[in-house]
Amino acid sequence: MTPPSVIPTTSQLLSLLASNPNIRSLVLRRVVINDDGGNDSTSPVLLCRLETLILTGDLHHVFPILRRLELPEMVDDAELWFYDCKLEEANETIRPYIRNYLRRDPRFKDRLGVFTSITTDSFLLHASTASINCHILDGTPQHNPPHVSFQVVTPEVPWKDLEGLCIDTLALLPRENVVRLEVDSLTNATEEIITEMSSVEHLRIYGTILYPGFLMPDENGPNPHQKLFPSLRWLGFVGIEAGDEGWSPLVTYLAHQTSGNQALSIEISGEGVHICADVLDQIYELVGRIDYIPDPDTECPSGECPVWEGGALII
Repeated sequence: MTPPSVIPTTSQLLSLLASNPNIRSLVLRRVVINDDGGNDSTSPVLLCRLETLILTGDLHHVFPILRRLELPEMVDDAELWFYDCKLEEANETIRPYIRNYLRRDPRFKDRLGVFTSITTDSFLLHASTASINCHILDGTPQHNPPHVSFQVVTPEVPWKDLEGLCIDTLALLPRENVVRLEVDSLTNATEEIITEMSSVEHLRIYGTILYPGFLMPDENGPNPHQKLFPSLRWLGFVGIEAGDEGWSPLVTYLAHQTSGNQALSIEISGEGVHICADVLDQIYELVGRIDYIPDPDTECPSGECPVWEGGALII
């Protein structure tokens, strides 16, 4: 344990940074500071050449430092993780900071790749310039485009409130510029915000249950036949489940999306996934390519499909 006498105060840490304005990398993990009560009087600290910024820790330790840093317009790699937040603190403190951060960097006003994840006590937003081929499953780019991660840990917050926080944060993005999108779950509320991202070309959805009207426009709305994702070229599902209507909502959506000869590739994988051969045939008639990786531990509900030994079906 670090003795309290050697834990720096906010002012001491900021003074140290102010004396090194040309540093290129600032990494402070699990930040612990002594609050000296002088935060409001501390002058902004200009880090004009900073390329990498990693700050993680309790909100009350991290944010007094973060809000005093005057960052360059563009930072190539930023990870900002706030632990033990209350929901109102996330709404009042962190979301405005995220909004201002994304508005400041001109690269986030172009083509964006976005990954969101919600767990039992946190949400993650990862945004990167979309000059990349794909993301790996945790949202981390496989290449090195400028990117930023915001993770907020809010213990003992109901799932619906966390989902609302994630959706409200997604709404801060320049939605018309999102071309790659990965979402951790899909509900009606999530669908409402992501379908405003009409430029999406690559969409991956984790852990969703198919429901009537899945990704379809409102039949009572002004444009009942429009495609919600007119630019979509690739659609992936990880852990998708058939609902009360089986796989018909997915087949209906694919027929709608590929009408007018729009090309679309689809990938389906994950725990609990099993699609019967007759449904695969219907999907194959609608899309240009299927990558299907069934769960070998999931039995066919009808008992009529062959047993998979592993591997993928690519058609």
